[in-house]
Amino acid sequence: MTSKKDQQDAWARAAEISDSMLGMQPYADDSMFFIMRYGDKAKKSMRSKDHAEFMEAIQGMMELWSKPAEAVGGAQERARKAAELRQRCLDLVKGFPELEKDFDRFITASRATMRAFNPGEI
Repeated sequence: MTSKKDQQDAWARAAEISDSMLGMQPYADDSMFFIMRYGDKAKKSMRSKDHAEFMEAIQGMMELWSKPAEAVGGAQERARKAAELRQRCLDLVKGFPELEKDFDRFITASRATMRAFNPGEI
């Protein structure tokens, strides 16, 4: 059971995220909602094993973006690894036209969100 304090903390964090998104140009529209909708659509569309692999690849990309290039073998190595992870994601969403079509927008919005919470690192 969730305490009233936990609920208040959760609402405060949600408001903080919302405010952050509203201050991010040109992503002040509904990018956070887009990310959530895309993630939900992926989870409902894909087999659970494929979805787990998809999320693992997305997490790998986020980790690459959140570290300086030198920490991941240099800019070229980071670009190579990111391209491999992107291709793995595209392979997993193949056959789901909406997921395929919106994948790059999902990645762009995700990176913008990461920048809002970790300025200067991405």
